[in-house]
Amino acid sequence: MRERSLNPTRRECVVVAKAITQKYPNSFLDKNEEGELIGCGYFSVINQLKTRVEYLKRGNSLSRLRKHKRTQRDDEDGDDDQPAVATCARIDSYGCVRWQPADYPDGETSASLEEKKLEMIDIFSQEGLKGAERGRVEDLMAITYAKQREYINAKPSPSILDVGKEWPFLFSQKFLLSHFTTLTNVELYTRLNEDMDKKGKRQLDFFSSQITKWRKEVRAVLKEAIKKDREGSDGLAAMLVMLSHFKEQEESLFLIADETTTPADAEAQLSLPVTPRIIMLGKFHIQC
Repeated sequence: MRERSLNPTRRECVVVAKAITQKYPNSFLDKNEEGELIGCGYFSVINQLKTRVEYLKRGNSLSRLRKHKRTQRDDEDGDDDQPAVATCARIDSYGCVRWQPADYPDGETSASLEEKKLEMIDIFSQEGLKGAERGRVEDLMAITYAKQREYINAKPSPSILDVGKEWPFLFSQKFLLSHFTTLTNVELYTRLNEDMDKKGKRQLDFFSSQITKWRKEVRAVLKEAIKKDREGSDGLAAMLVMLSHFKEQEESLFLIADETTTPADAEAQLSLPVTPRIIMLGKFHIQC
């Protein structure tokens, strides 16, 4: 690699790391004990490559990619040989695939999208969040995505209160999840449930492998949690085991409600604390 460049960039190291892990996955791919991929799979290889490059270029100023920065003293000394170094602006788009669409949908302009936003504000003023179930609102939210991102990404950033006034349907669960999926290409609710079960199973396996070490209260909860015929998910079962292990009360995380309780009923009838809770409908069915 250094035959082509004395100081390969991190991007170039990424290309090499990908090739290495694809050719020798058993030796270099980042995996946990269960064989699950960790992150991108080649993060440790990248770090090793860059560490080696940094070591080899120590003391060799000729291999540096960046030029010496101008200082105030350089300016005072009249050193004009070194041009000013351009700095890169920070972009807060990590992990996003549609941070700020460059173009509006076909046939739409900023003015037409503004009209659609006002139409949604009018619907919200009449129906509240119930209007989120209307097909018209679903179409409007999808077509105004670029306009929503413009407002959210504006400088200075708008407050949450202002976002709620301009785009009230973004605060419904349906469109908040939809916006997140469009932004990151990740189905948040599905991914959360999958990861909860995956990590929950790992925690249950850990506690089960050392069951004799735990207090009798923890063992009692654990035995119920690992029963094959138990109800509920591994994620929920692991939460109960962790609560017992850290001697926390279930009420500090869960609120119990009837299986027929709706979100509106919970808000009106339950005494909701200021800190977040998971509302459990029945015994093991939970609703966030």
